[in-house]
Amino acid sequence: MRGAGEPWTREQVEPLLLVDDSTTSRSIVRSLLTSLGIYDVVEAGDARSAFDRIDDKRFALVICDIEMHPISGIEFLSALRSNGSTSEIPVIMMTANRAQKNVQASKQFRANQFLLKPFSVAALTQAIKNAVKNVTPYRKPEAPKKGKQVSLRRVARWTEK
Repeated sequence: MRGAGEPWTREQVEPLLLVDDSTTSRSIVRSLLTSLGIYDVVEAGDARSAFDRIDDKRFALVICDIEMHPISGIEFLSALRSNGSTSEIPVIMMTANRAQKNVQASKQFRANQFLLKPFSVAALTQAIKNAVKNVTPYRKPEAPKKGKQVSLRRVARWTEK
């Protein structure tokens, strides 16, 4: 296992899922990720799209905005953590809203890191390092565990209003 001060490898963070309802914000974060040498980035414009992408592919890291509609980033994170096949994916939550409730909710649902927008390349780099420092590098997806699993697509339907 690597030490906390060692850099990550691309294999540990790729593929990466970037979830934000703002096209501009996704573009900026993608640009920052590209400057760090991270190119395998899949984008989702809302939580429902993210659920579909996660059902289709295993991601090594998720970066997600908190304030999205109709399903918030916190609801998305809660669904990830309650599903056995996605519960251990490292997640970095981000928001422009400095309200303490966002930090608390992110911690409650075990977000690995929290970033306030706008953030620098250095802040993103540190968040990625911290999020993946004790994570085994991405490997081939495992077969689903036996027992009842909640489909993330089903969660998206439950949260429709």
